[in-house]
Amino acid sequence: MYQNCLKFCIKGNCTNDGYRFSPKSSIQQDFWCKLIGWTCSDECRYICMWNTVEKFQAQHGYVPKFHGKWPFTRMLGMQEPASAIASMLNLATNAYMYGRIRSEFTVRKVPIVLFWHGFALVCMNAWMWSTIFHTRDTDFTEFMDYACALSMVMGLFIAVIVRWVEMLYYAVPQQEEVRSSSTRITATVLRDARAASVLRENRLRPQHESQHIVW
Repeated sequence: MYQNCLKFCIKGNCTNDGYRFSPKSSIQQDFWCKLIGWTCSDECRYICMWNTVEKFQAQHGYVPKFHGKWPFTRMLGMQEPASAIASMLNLATNAYMYGRIRSEFTVRKVPIVLFWHGFALVCMNAWMWSTIFHTRDTDFTEFMDYACALSMVMGLFIAVIVRWVEMLYYAVPQQEEVRSSSTRITATVLRDARAASVLRENRLRPQHESQHIVW
């Protein structure tokens, strides 16, 4: 059903290469699909996909997969709008936090920040390709999405190790500082206690002496 629809659609609307629309084509592309680069054969796949979905739902009561993927309704030319928007938000969040890192931490003061610069760039690259893939699914964008997602996962694994080592490195001086502060506080408390004891004895001594003279 789907393959027959696709064959007749491409034959009646596309040029021989399947990329451009023939002069007799009845398919009307909107602005966003033209901007993103949907080809004639892509449009035929989309049209035949939904024609097949309608017939399957009417005859069999379920929605089939196409090319191993579930069908999605396009929005503004995006093939998977929800996933594309979610990827955009993740990209924007990473870009915002990367800007904060660059403004608040300098390499001269915190050399380890160079690693976090690289980590942020890896994450932003992965979310960029995720946005592109969910907007326009091709073999190339699919490969780049999976490859960059893998690079981000590996980056996260390395970041955990770096952060763990970083915490251990800074924990030792902090512990020594806490011990030193605790020692100083204890010494101050003991000194104040001894001073208070001496002052109390000095105040009580004249009273005892005066009582001894009276008796």
